[in-house]
Amino acid sequence: MLGLAAGLSYLSMKGSAVIRLEPLLNELPVVGGIVMYFVDPPQVDFRMNWGPAQVSEWPPVKRQLQSMLDSVITSTLLLPNVIHVPLVDDEDVVDTAALRDIKPLGILRVMVTQVSPIKKRLSTRWPQVKLELGAEEWICPATTSQQSCCWPRKQPRGRIFVQVLALTGLSPLGTYLQVQMGQQSYRTDTATEDSLWSIGIPVSFEMNDESLRLEVHRADNNLWHRSIGFVDVKAGQLWSLTPGVWCSRSERLQGAEQVTLQFELRCESAGRRNSHDFFVHDWNQKLSVSLRDLSCLVPATVAVSRPRKVFELLGQNTWKVYLSDPKRGDMVQETHTEVELSLDWLETLPDPLSEEVHDCLVECHFDEVYVSDVSFVGNMLAMRACIGETVQQTRLAQRGEQSEQGPQGWEFKVESILRLPVSRSVLETEGLKIEGVDGRGNVCAMRFLQPPRQLMSQELLQSMVKLEGAHCKMHAQVSVRYFGLGSTVHKMRSMKNSEKDHGVSSRGNEVRLDWVNQVWRKLHPKIVTIAARQLEDPFGLFTQALRLQVPLPLKDVHFTYFMLGNAPPEVGPFEVSDWHHPENTFMGIEVKAGFHLDTEAKIEMKVRGLTLGVNRIVLKGDLLLRLVPVIEEIPVVGGIVASFLNPPEVQFEYSGLAQHMDSSILRRLLQAAVGSALVFPRAVTIPVGTEEQNVDRAQLDPPPIGVLRIWVLRAADLPSSWPLGALGAHSRSPYMSLSLSPELWQTSVVFHSTNPQWNEKRDFLVFDRRQELEIQVVDNNSLFLRNVIAVALPIPIHDLAFGVEEPIPLFSCKDGEDGSHFDSKKSPAGTAYLRFEWLNFVRKGRRGADPRHLLRVKFDELGIPNKLLDVDKVTILDPAFLRMRAKVGEVTSDTPGVAWSGPSGRDHVNVAEPNTGSVEVDLEHTLYLLINAVDLDVGELELQLMNKYDQVLGMASIKLSDVLAAVGGGKKWSAQDRLTLKNSEGLDCFADVDVSIHGLRLAQECVAPYQSWHSPSQRR
Repeated sequence: MLGLAAGLSYLSMKGSAVIRLEPLLNELPVVGGIVMYFVDPPQVDFRMNWGPAQVSEWPPVKRQLQSMLDSVITSTLLLPNVIHVPLVDDEDVVDTAALRDIKPLGILRVMVTQVSPIKKRLSTRWPQVKLELGAEEWICPATTSQQSCCWPRKQPRGRIFVQVLALTGLSPLGTYLQVQMGQQSYRTDTATEDSLWSIGIPVSFEMNDESLRLEVHRADNNLWHRSIGFVDVKAGQLWSLTPGVWCSRSERLQGAEQVTLQFELRCESAGRRNSHDFFVHDWNQKLSVSLRDLSCLVPATVAVSRPRKVFELLGQNTWKVYLSDPKRGDMVQETHTEVELSLDWLETLPDPLSEEVHDCLVECHFDEVYVSDVSFVGNMLAMRACIGETVQQTRLAQRGEQSEQGPQGWEFKVESILRLPVSRSVLETEGLKIEGVDGRGNVCAMRFLQPPRQLMSQELLQSMVKLEGAHCKMHAQVSVRYFGLGSTVHKMRSMKNSEKDHGVSSRGNEVRLDWVNQVWRKLHPKIVTIAARQLEDPFGLFTQALRLQVPLPLKDVHFTYFMLGNAPPEVGPFEVSDWHHPENTFMGIEVKAGFHLDTEAKIEMKVRGLTLGVNRIVLKGDLLLRLVPVIEEIPVVGGIVASFLNPPEVQFEYSGLAQHMDSSILRRLLQAAVGSALVFPRAVTIPVGTEEQNVDRAQLDPPPIGVLRIWVLRAADLPSSWPLGALGAHSRSPYMSLSLSPELWQTSVVFHSTNPQWNEKRDFLVFDRRQELEIQVVDNNSLFLRNVIAVALPIPIHDLAFGVEEPIPLFSCKDGEDGSHFDSKKSPAGTAYLRFEWLNFVRKGRRGADPRHLLRVKFDELGIPNKLLDVDKVTILDPAFLRMRAKVGEVTSDTPGVAWSGPSGRDHVNVAEPNTGSVEVDLEHTLYLLINAVDLDVGELELQLMNKYDQVLGMASIKLSDVLAAVGGGKKWSAQDRLTLKNSEGLDCFADVDVSIHGLRLAQECVAPYQSWHSPSQRR
C-alpha cells in the first residue's frame, strides 16, 4: 500500500474449534466428510513488522485492522460458515451442499420488547439494540426515547388477502370483479364463459383505515360498464381477523339482493420490526446483546452484555439482559441498562400439513447451474431465493468446464442450501423467485414459481429449472422443499462449565491422545459392518489374499459369517513425524499408533466343506497413518493412507469343530486374511483432495524406497528330531522361509541335514525401513503340517548390516508350532548365515549397473463395453469385480479387485456413457515388478483385464524396449490416446496406463532416504 511493504511478525488465534465427521457410511472411508468451524468468534492478536508498518500499533489503526481480520475469520470459519472437505466424490453418497450448509438444530426467535435504564437515565436519545449469534447479526430498529424504549409484543397487521370462491344467483358471463381498498384496486378479466373469473393467486393490499369493496360489473360494450352490486367490509372487521388464518364469508350484493358472493379474507403481518429468527447450529453458540447510540456523529457501542450459550436460554420465555460499560471488565456490579427479550424456540415438525402450523421453512437445495453464455455473467455466479420479504443468497461459485452431457453451457458448482423461514400464509400466497446473480450483484436470469394453493406435499420442486434473462439463459438443478415450524419447550440437561480433560498425555517421544479412542468408539459399529461385508465377500480383497497364502487343497477357504463384539480397540501411543518421498522430498505427515483389539467375536469360515468357528479375537500391532501429500490449499492434506506396518500379532479362541483341529493351521489361515490385506504395502487409501489439486489416488499407494537383496548362505546346528546323534541329523530336510510383507519366499529343500548349505538369493521390494524380516526354518518331512523347527527374532530393515555375512541366532519351536509368535523363553536352535545388500533406484528411464530393474505400472480409468459386463445383470448385491494383471515372463502381479455395481452404484464408478455404449471404472492402483535386464531388450509387458471368475476380458502387450526408448523414460496412455485391450469377441476395452522403468545400483552402505524412524517429533 502506497509503495510500502508490511507484514505480520506475530499472530495468535484462540477459540473453541469443532471438527465434525459426517455422515458416517457403511462403506469405506467410513466418514463421508469433515466439517470444521468455530462456535464463537476466536480471540485474535497480532503484531506488525518493524518499520513503516509500526503505524498499525496506533490504537485507531489497530482497531481498524482488527476489525478487518475479524471479518475475514467470521466469513470463513464462524458458524454458519464452515470449512468442508468431502471424502467421497459421489453426490449420491455425500451431498457437498449438506456439508457446506449444515442443518440447523432449530430456530431461536428473539423479540426485543423493552430497553430501560438502571439507576440513571439512558445516555442516548436514539438507542439501538444489536444481537449477535455466531456470524449472524441483527440490529433492532431504533426508537427515540430518553426514559425507556418499548416495542409492541403483538404482531402488527400488514396486508389483507382476498380469494373469491363462488358467485350464486347470477351468471358470471360478461361480468368482471373489481376489488378496491382506498387508492389500491384490482380488476379481473371479463368472463367469456359461464364460469367464475380466473383470479389465480389471492389479491393482496396494504392494510390501512379504509374499507374493502368487492364490486361486480357487467361489460355491456367496450364503452359502457354497469355496476351490478357490491360488498363492503369495514376496516374494523378487517383488523379483527385472526392473523394468518383464512376467514370465509358469504355476503349479498348491495343493489342486487338476489346475488350472493362467497369469498375468503386473511390478514398477514408485515413482519415484526423488533423480532428476528436466528438459526442455531450448535448448542454452545453464544447470544450476545449490545446497545448502540445513534445520536452521536459516529454510532458507538455504549453497553454490552455477557454472552449466554443457547442451551442456557432454552425453556425461558423472557430473558432480562443486564448491560454494562464495554470498557469495564465487571459486567455484574457495573450494569446500568436492562434489555428485555422475548424468546421462542422453533423446530421442524413431522407433520407440516397440520392446521395449527403457521410458520414454515422453505429449503432450496442448489447443485449445478449451467449458463449458456458467460459473457454477461463472468467467472462468478451465485443463486438467490426470494419469497415475500425474505431473501437469501448462496456463496459465489467459480466457473468450471463446459458441459458435454445434459444441459449445454458452462458449469457452476453452486452446491448450497438456502433456508428461508416464512409464515404459512406467505408460502401459500407469495411466489418463490429464483435468480442467478453475477459477481457484481446484477441479476442475469430469473424464474418465478407460482405458490401452491394447498400444501399437499413436502416437495414443491425437484428438477432442472430454466431461468431466463435479457441476455442469457440458465439451467439450475434445484430442489425446493418446505417444513412446518412449531414452538416447543426444549428441555436439555444442565451442562456445567467445568474444566474438561482434553485427553492428551505424553511420555518421552510418545503421545497419548485419549480423544482418538473416543472417536474410534463412535466409528466402531460402522467399521465392523464394513469389515464383515469385505470378509464375507467370496471375491473380495480379503478372500483373494487369504487364498494366495494357503496350500492348494485349501484354496476354497472363505468366510461365511463375521461379526465382532462391541468392545472397540485401544489406539495409542502415537509417534508423529515428517514423511519424505523416496526421492528425499517432503510429502506429508506420518502417524504411528499402537493398535490393540481384544473382543468377543462370532466368525465362521468354510474349508473343504467344514465349518470352523472363532468366538474371540486378539489383534495387536502398529498402525501407520500417512497424510499425503500436503498441498497449499484447502483441504491441506491430499489423501489418507492407513495400513499396518508389519503383520499384527493375532490370537484366537476357537469354537465348534475348530477346537479339535491343529491351531497352527487356523492361525495361518486367519492371520493371512487379516495380515496380507492390511499390511504394507497393502493399504486403505482415501483421497481427500481433487484431481484439479494434483492429487492422484493411484499415487497414494505406498511407493518402494529400495530393494533388499538377501543371500541365504547356510544354517548350522539345527535341532534334530531324534536324540540319536547322526541318525537324528538325517531325519531333517530343512528349507528356509523368508517373509517381508507382502512377499513370502522359500529356499530349496536340503534333504537329511542339520547343517544345510543353500547359497540362494532373493530380491524384496522395501516400502519402509521399519518393516521387519521374518526368518523360519521348516522341516519338509512333515506330510501335512508345516513343521517349523527354528525361528529368528523379527529384524527391522534399518538394523541390518549390509555387505557382510551376518550370523542370526535361531530359537527352537515345538513340533506343530508355526513360529508366528516369538517366546523369549525358547532355547537356542542353531544359527543362520545370511548376507544382505541394499540397492537404490536410479533415475527414471535409465539402466542400472545391477541386472535387476523396477517396472512401474500405474492404472487409472478403464473403459469397458456394456455388453461385455452384462450391465443389465449387475446389481449392488451382485456387483462385477474387475482387476488388472501385469506379467513379464514369470513375474506376475495383480491389482486389488474393484467392485462395480452398475451406473447408479457407489463404488469407483462414473455414469455410463450412452453414446459409446461403455462404462468408466476407476481402478487407480500402481503395481511394481522386479524384472531382469534381458527383459528390457526382448521382453514384453502383458496386461490383462480379468473378472471375478478369472476370465480375461481384454489384453494388450507392450514392448519394454519401446518404454525404455520413450522420451522421459516412460510411456503413457491417457484419455486422448488410450491403450486398447483386445477381446476375442471384438468388444475392445480401453485403459489409462502409465509405464516406466527404473534401474538399480548396489549401495556401498545403507543410506536411508529419510530418517524419520528414529527422530519423531512431539506434535499433538
